[in-house]
Amino acid sequence: MGCAISIAAASMLTEFVKGKKVVEIEKLKKDDIFKLLGVKVGPGRIRCATLALEAIKKGVKVYEEKNK
Repeated sequence: MGCAISIAAASMLTEFVKGKKVVEIEKLKKDDIFKLLGVKVGPGRIRCATLALEAIKKGVKVYEEKNK
């Protein structure tokens, strides 16, 4: 659940990272999310747009720690 920007960003990002290597995912930045969305994100909605990126990066970190 979330706002339209949050849901769209999460959907686009999950499709984008499929098949990518962990190092590629770790290099993703906020600007990459904005490019994926293809719309201008206002200052009040930046958190909405980048929430999925934070979640994926935390997931990658947990994955790496478990697989050392």
